[in-house]
Amino acid sequence: MKRHALCALHDLSENSTRGFDLGEDSRPRYIFIVLRKQRVYGYVNRCPHLGATMEWLPDQFLDYQGVFIQCALHGALFAVNSGLCLRGPCIGASLQKVRIEIDNGQIFALLDQSSKL
Repeated sequence: MKRHALCALHDLSENSTRGFDLGEDSRPRYIFIVLRKQRVYGYVNRCPHLGATMEWLPDQFLDYQGVFIQCALHGALFAVNSGLCLRGPCIGASLQKVRIEIDNGQIFALLDQSSKL
């Protein structure tokens, strides 16, 4: 398991999102995090429907009202706390979770070396 430093917890505000490329050796590994009710959720930045990245603009992963994660390609909506698709062409599928750890005010992603992102 490799620990990747992402950002400080105080860098995020409620319902904010941020994307990261954790790639090494020119191999991209895109993830994103969401801060909701003082919890940080992490997901692979790939829609289960077509594999497209999720953000509308850099670091913008939530719908207009800030309630759901929304795929920019086809508008599918996902629950922030589970990654489950609630509406759209991939209903019932889920985003791939990324294990998140907060240590001394810093947010880390914990990735298995062999995981495919």
